[in-house]
Amino acid sequence: MKKLCCLLVLSLFSYICFATGSDKLQPLLDEIWQYKLSISPIQATRQGIHDFDDKLADISPKALAKQDSQFREFLKKLSHIDKAVLNRVEQISLLIQQRQLQNYIDQYHFNAHYMPLTSESGS
Repeated sequence: MKKLCCLLVLSLFSYICFATGSDKLQPLLDEIWQYKLSISPIQATRQGIHDFDDKLADISPKALAKQDSQFREFLKKLSHIDKAVLNRVEQISLLIQQRQLQNYIDQYHFNAHYMPLTSESGS
């Protein structure tokens, strides 16, 4: 998971440096990033963002269902972006984000939240 986050940050940085295309993609990626930080306050603090320092992640069934719904909505919005108008870096950013969102959706669908400790992650 940490590797995926680092890869996302690097791809977003690359996008900023070489951006030439879509007016839709970058604002949506920013919205997704802000949402992820809001539901994962500890991760936000690790990234140097202290807006959520007074919070913990809400892992209640209602909150997890809401997160799943939001991730599905983001994935739907990303699927409506025309890849043909994106440059190579934007296409990669789009694919990485789609893969991450699909992974979150699959984890919820297969009840990964009932196994908080795994060999890959202790959180």
